[in-house]
Amino acid sequence: MAPAPDPISFSSEEIEAFGKVRSTLLNEGKVPADAVKMREVALVTIMSKCRVDKAVAKYNDLVSTLKVHSLTMDCLYPSAEELDKMADRLNENYQVCGVDKGGRGIMWLSSSKPIQVDEEADAVRSGMLYWLAVHSDIHTLREGCTFVIDTSKQTGKKVGNEKKMQQTWQSLPLRPQHLFIVGASWGKRVFINAMIRFASVFSSSKILGRVRFVEIDSVRDEIPEASMPHYLDGEKRSSVSEWVRTRITAFDGLTDEWQRQ
Repeated sequence: MAPAPDPISFSSEEIEAFGKVRSTLLNEGKVPADAVKMREVALVTIMSKCRVDKAVAKYNDLVSTLKVHSLTMDCLYPSAEELDKMADRLNENYQVCGVDKGGRGIMWLSSSKPIQVDEEADAVRSGMLYWLAVHSDIHTLREGCTFVIDTSKQTGKKVGNEKKMQQTWQSLPLRPQHLFIVGASWGKRVFINAMIRFASVFSSSKILGRVRFVEIDSVRDEIPEASMPHYLDGEKRSSVSEWVRTRITAFDGLTDEWQRQ
């Protein structure tokens, strides 16, 4: 079983910003009131550096993106049974890692198959839960993460929904301090670069400058050996599904802390 994370504690300034973002979302009415969740407000606000206008815009984008896939914010609060059903998808597409040399969390994508059209909603839900889990510690929330996309296992032809899925992932607030694309052939690089130009998490010039096409040895320069995924000789950890289940409990009690301020 994955070890329980430390409960997240926010500063008074951060909680004040959460309140402003929440109030603005409710007053604007662009998203349903029941879609304004404290946990997601907190994540989006901190990853927007507590800039209220930016956080509100990102939150609206997030809710709108879920709607495209016939999902709501409630999908990010799965029951134990629902998480069990997602286990195979989580374990096949993502990796559990330690932290990078800056103590930040690591997002490691290692999917081998393209997302089929009839699998889009399930893929979005599991991907967002993994994103939540990676950012379930205060250091990663405030300082960003290392993001690794291992393309070496990818097989299969393009499905035709690649731009749609890139727009989906673009809606996730993300602050990668290192962004590695591993094992991409020349042909894959051409395709990936085209997708980056269209719409992606790398859309800002600052983040674009952090995209690096590399081999795995370059990743090891930023990630300690023990923190690498197990398939690359890192420490053996729990399954991705169990890790996600445990990590998101770090937000338990957020409501009480918010109300105490």
